[in-house]
Amino acid sequence: MNTVPFILGLAHPTGYPSEILLGWLFSHLWMIGEVSYRLALLNAIEVAAASSLLCGLAVAERVDGFVAMLGALAFAVTFPVWAHATHTDVFGLAIVLVSLTLVLVRQWWRTNASGALFLAALVAGAALGTQGAALLYLASPMALIVVRSIRHPRLIRSSAVALGIAIGTGVLVYSYMPIRASFVVDRRLDPTLSLGLPPGRPFWDWGDPRTAESLLTVVSGAQVAAPRALSSLASPERLATSALFGWRELADAAGTPVLVSLLLLALCARDWRLTLFLTAPALAVTAFIANFPAESDPLRYYILPLWGIYSAAALGVADVLARLKRVTKTSLTVVYLACAVLIAFKAYSGRALFVQRSDHLGFSYIHDVIEGTTSDSIIIAPWTYATPIAYAAYVQRALGSRVLVPGDAADMAGYMKAWLSRGRVYAISESVPSSRAFVAMYRRAFNVIPNSSHDPKLYELRMPEEKTTARRRLIPGKGT
Repeated sequence: MNTVPFILGLAHPTGYPSEILLGWLFSHLWMIGEVSYRLALLNAIEVAAASSLLCGLAVAERVDGFVAMLGALAFAVTFPVWAHATHTDVFGLAIVLVSLTLVLVRQWWRTNASGALFLAALVAGAALGTQGAALLYLASPMALIVVRSIRHPRLIRSSAVALGIAIGTGVLVYSYMPIRASFVVDRRLDPTLSLGLPPGRPFWDWGDPRTAESLLTVVSGAQVAAPRALSSLASPERLATSALFGWRELADAAGTPVLVSLLLLALCARDWRLTLFLTAPALAVTAFIANFPAESDPLRYYILPLWGIYSAAALGVADVLARLKRVTKTSLTVVYLACAVLIAFKAYSGRALFVQRSDHLGFSYIHDVIEGTTSDSIIIAPWTYATPIAYAAYVQRALGSRVLVPGDAADMAGYMKAWLSRGRVYAISESVPSSRAFVAMYRRAFNVIPNSSHDPKLYELRMPEEKTTARRRLIPGKGT
């Protein structure tokens, strides 16, 4: 995601068109620093905006401004939130747009103002273009709108208009994908097309969504079995396992589950409907993530649920304070100090995040790849090790005439003869690439993860007969 937005490419499922379009605009308008820095900055701004919305929601609920600020800070310095806010991540925009939707729907809930509902629908449509999980997060406000419309028929018309706005906005955002895919293929912007590979490769044109079928495959996440995980929401036999998984993830994310639970109970005693509205995103996403093995970072799915939980917790604190005012002012001071200590502890726990500023392993890896390959070669690399090279190729324009092919060398066996006839071919892999179509000659290792056994190595690929000749030359006394 440091590469695709800058080049207006197409990302992996579910496509993230809203993130790509905003990232392209910001990275080209904000001209200070590396593109990776600009997009990380954009992500930080998005999460900071979500924190501000938390404060705004609390103030709108007549919470003291200082307590509202404490709630926003407690959310912002919770480790998963802070960690994902300080590097480019597809969840940043989803968090701020969904949280804004919740704030606007809550305003409509209180006032019945159609303008707030229509604006919420517009924001929700854009949120759907950020991340597939946004649909789960938005289930809470959608359910509220449906229930209120049934109970108050006069609201049905405005609710129907809002639904149309949300769907229209979502369709408009996702229309970027087939339009851009057609442009990329027609103009042959993806260098891998010159190697005889079909359209649909990562970075420029993932999944080739030029047809309705291929677009649906990418948007639905079918390539990574997301629909199967989504179906688990209607699976009663998995409910207990999913609930246990969700509690563990939330407890790990929040860091202070007992205190947060007590504050939620305090708010629930006063207004269970509002408590459910704010905490429902955690319930909706849990069953999905618990049954989605393709996700290697489940904690980030709980950032938006944490926003709702800390919003509810701030309201719970306000309710506790309102009760303590009847006792003594000293009690208020104790609660304020306890909240401040909690935030300070959370901030101290995340101090290791500042080390990221001196992490240059990505750039050193790019330098080593360039040093170890010829300027007109083909470089085959699996996804993990291809992404920094793609940044060098398409953002920094530092690879010269080298062509990056994301994937495994063994899967490219059918193209190998033609590629080797036009120049050198290299493969980056943790183990020796194997195929009858080529032999792999070790060249060097990259120390991208210190003290790890997963460091990749660079191999030069050659035709099989070249290896036989080379071995004979190394055998003494054979006259060859």
